[in-house]
Amino acid sequence: MSKWKPRWAARIAKIEKFVDQIWYLPLLGGLAAADLFLIFIPTDGFLVTTAMLRPRKWVFASLWAALGSAAGSAAFAWVFATIGHGAFSDNGWVRSTAFVEEHGAWALALVTLGPIPINVGVLAAAILDMPPAVVFASVFCGRLGRYLFLAWAATHAPRLLTRLTGVRSEVSGILEAEEKPGVAGVAGDASSPAGHR
Repeated sequence: MSKWKPRWAARIAKIEKFVDQIWYLPLLGGLAAADLFLIFIPTDGFLVTTAMLRPRKWVFASLWAALGSAAGSAAFAWVFATIGHGAFSDNGWVRSTAFVEEHGAWALALVTLGPIPINVGVLAAAILDMPPAVVFASVFCGRLGRYLFLAWAATHAPRLLTRLTGVRSEVSGILEAEEKPGVAGVAGDASSPAGHR
């Protein structure tokens, strides 16, 4: 696993160089959708660094990430329902399924809002044969709340994010670069008046 981290960090840094391009936010949405199928894409990290690099676009970045995550979830649930769900019968899946079955689409939205991997809730919804449109709406609501919080915090209170495990390394690196004398900070960061717009 240690071999993968430097490779991905370099690839992420290359992608983030294009944050000013018109196609970058749809790419962010596509990565959020792919995260359902490839669990190791750091969607939260991409969103936070995007918001820190483009503080005036934090709402749009959150919307694109939430739309992508919702579309990926609906596709993931549809694929899983099509293939079948006999493989998941252990206690963890049974408990997750019971929780979603008892509380419905709101339970799925609640699961996607928190730190629990989104795949757990989406698979539970698929096991219960929840329609893909309901999965899309539930995940969109939950992830939009999560992503709006992360992007807002990145532009207005970045030190708060150093406490969150999923984005700690990305935020710490940016904050350390800003604190070094002679190093230009992020344009319009949270310490400048432009960052609060």
